[in-house]
Amino acid sequence: MNVSTSALGVRRRKVTTQNIDDEENSAVLKLGPEFQLNQITNDGEEQQLIALNLSEARLLIRAALKERKHNKNKNKTRKKGGNNNNSSSISNSGNKNRLNGNHNTNVGDINGGNGDSNIDGNNISNNNDKDINGDRQNKGNNDDNDDDNDDDDDDDDDEDDEDMKEDEISNMELAGPNSNEIVHKTLNFLTNFARFKNRSSCETVEKLLNDFSEHCNEPLHPFELAQLGTLECEDPEEAKSLIPSLQNKVSDVQLQTLLTELRKYQTLS
Repeated sequence: MNVSTSALGVRRRKVTTQNIDDEENSAVLKLGPEFQLNQITNDGEEQQLIALNLSEARLLIRAALKERKHNKNKNKTRKKGGNNNNSSSISNSGNKNRLNGNHNTNVGDINGGNGDSNIDGNNISNNNDKDINGDRQNKGNNDDNDDDNDDDDDDDDDEDDEDMKEDEISNMELAGPNSNEIVHKTLNFLTNFARFKNRSSCETVEKLLNDFSEHCNEPLHPFELAQLGTLECEDPEEAKSLIPSLQNKVSDVQLQTLLTELRKYQTLS
């Protein structure tokens, strides 16, 4: 029987004993330097750390997608208007060429001694002038209609921004056909799990959570505020079990009052 001797005489390392004080304490929120309250932006400016709950993230993403969709539609309208202007210029050039040809024909008839040709030539010239003026007037009316359509689109976008029922627009239509699957799944996830559906409820909840943090024994971290705005808890015991760092920061009475207010705004949204 062959026995390997490579491990003979080698002293194995023992696991270092860990002190009780070094053990992880779930009641203490320990975050790395990347989660400090004061962050340094890429421009070198100091900025406060921002943490969004699912409802706020949903509104922010949908607003960004709506703005991108609006800009795409505006660019398409501009390109379409440019193509129409080029077509109108080509048509006007053709009318001018035809008009010049009619003038030459009329002059030839007059030199030939045809007395009625002068009258016919004037009538043709007047008719062509009327056609040109009519084309210009129609073009002006079309431009005015395009401007009115743009104004109507802007008004519709303003009404959409003011409309608090964001679910009327499907996630697939909002993300667009060229977006990837991750965007669709993210929107579906936020739609299913966001507690507050409209902008007014999110703003009210944000103010409510900030006021609540000021009256706590210790100011809450933005992540703790975001978790309170995301998780639907029935009582303080459940909330502190899901967010253990709240144990020494807030009393059960304060937390129960906050949870009741959050459920009320969730029902109203």
